[in-house]
Amino acid sequence: MPACQSVDCVCVHARTVADARIAFDVLKGPDEGDIFSRTEDELPRRRAWGRALRFGTPGVEELGAMAEAYRGLWEEALEVVQGSGIGLTRSEEFEYAPFEAANELLYGS
Repeated sequence: MPACQSVDCVCVHARTVADARIAFDVLKGPDEGDIFSRTEDELPRRRAWGRALRFGTPGVEELGAMAEAYRGLWEEALEVVQGSGIGLTRSEEFEYAPFEAANELLYGS
C-alpha cells in the first residue's frame, strides 16, 4: 500500500546498475489498472538537476545499529556524492529529527 497514492513511487534495490536497468525496463510501462500510471510521452519533462542540488543525509550515529560493513559502504557512497560536485549536507547542519518522525509515522520503522 503506498504511503500517498498520488505521489508514491516504486523503488528498486539492486546489486548492480545492470540489474536495476532490467527492473526499470519491466516497470516503466504503463499500468492500465493504475489511474496515476503514465506512458513515457505523458511524463512531464524536467531539466537536469545541475550543480544546485544539495543532498541531505543523517549522520552515521543516527542510522542506529547499522552493521560495520554497511557503515563503510555508506561513507563510500557519500564520498561519491561529494566528489560529484553535488552539495552534501550532513545532519549536523540541519535538524534530522522531523524526517525521522515522518518515517516513523509512515512506516513504523
